[in-house]
Amino acid sequence: MIVFELGSHSPWIYHFRSGLNHRVIVTNPRKVHAIYQNTRKSDECDFRMLAFFGFDFAWSRSQKCRSYRFVRPETNKEKFRGSLGAFKEWIKRSRHVKFRDLLVVLRRRLQGYWNYYGVRGNSHMLAKYDLETKRLRYKWLNRRSQRRRMTWTQFSRRWLDWGLPPLRVNMNA
Repeated sequence: MIVFELGSHSPWIYHFRSGLNHRVIVTNPRKVHAIYQNTRKSDECDFRMLAFFGFDFAWSRSQKCRSYRFVRPETNKEKFRGSLGAFKEWIKRSRHVKFRDLLVVLRRRLQGYWNYYGVRGNSHMLAKYDLETKRLRYKWLNRRSQRRRMTWTQFSRRWLDWGLPPLRVNMNA
């Protein structure tokens, strides 16, 4: 992932790096300038300023070579809770919608989340989001009628038949 400040060079670098399969984000100059001008210089303050992307950045060690360290993006905790809260409200409001129509929107929502947050180093947060949304879907889809529709085992088996996008990490990001 490459993050840079908006300027006259932005379109050229964006198209060049995107062509090399890099994930390119052009930042708001005011945000980056705010980091630059901040009198309290610390990594924590800088990370909080960059959290508007929805990511926190942390040092991590390579699995192959433990002496190699790199910066790993991770879903911001507040953005994660906000996404789950929005998903919960949406599925709660949509439980009366026809199931086929619900699946169409559900596919789009999940695919959008995987596309944005599916970067290298963030797979554990993607798996956590996947599990939490499965629990919410199970809970609210079972409340569509007066009787319990399916057990967790039945739900897990039917999950594959619904054609929902699998959890995916974009290796080129």
